[in-house]
Amino acid sequence: MGETGPKRWGQLRPCFGLCDEGEAQSPINIPAEAQPIEIPIEIRYEAHALRIENNGHSVQVIPDPGSSVIFEGRPFALKQIHFHAHSEHTIAGQPSAMEAHLVHQDAEGQLLVLGVLVEEGQSHPTLRRIFSLMPSVPGERVERQEIVDPSAILPSARRGWMYTGSLTTPPCSEEVRWVLFSEPIEASREKIAAFRALYPHNCRPTQPLNGRSINGGLIPATDTPRDDGVMS
Repeated sequence: MGETGPKRWGQLRPCFGLCDEGEAQSPINIPAEAQPIEIPIEIRYEAHALRIENNGHSVQVIPDPGSSVIFEGRPFALKQIHFHAHSEHTIAGQPSAMEAHLVHQDAEGQLLVLGVLVEEGQSHPTLRRIFSLMPSVPGERVERQEIVDPSAILPSARRGWMYTGSLTTPPCSEEVRWVLFSEPIEASREKIAAFRALYPHNCRPTQPLNGRSINGGLIPATDTPRDDGVMS
């Protein structure tokens, strides 16, 4: 894994150069002094038949067309939902058990990712079903007629942190709008363990802020990037 892990991404292909050289990379540590705010977002998700795909570095849910959010007055279509263990973002240096990423795109190709922290606790009906059916072979897809509602993966409160960053996998493209919700959801120890058995550490280490703002306010770049991530 060391030959293809995060420290090597920039050398794997010329188009992955931002993974080494980018100045606005994700994930980040949210410093303790960065207080969460109300997120200017309207959720317009639609329930759909369950489709789960193993893409080789995570398990992702593929929604039907039609689900979207309105963020800062602009529509973004929901493209896919995937998961990391443990969480990629940290709060005051502390990771959560997992993190869900809901990936959106607008008509101009701009990306918006909603990050939801997942902690060990009560069983979550939607996550339980996803992690019970997730395929173990890269490239494999599972489809069921049962209905899943993407909004069930979001926390009830719409508070959190906003910043501009990047994809957390190659090519590490920047200018990605990020929302990380401050309220976590819960999943059972059993289902978290099931995902980790398949992907034991598919999280990128946190990256330097490099003077970026969180929620529009300047945050001192005193955070230390986490250096324990290994991802094949």
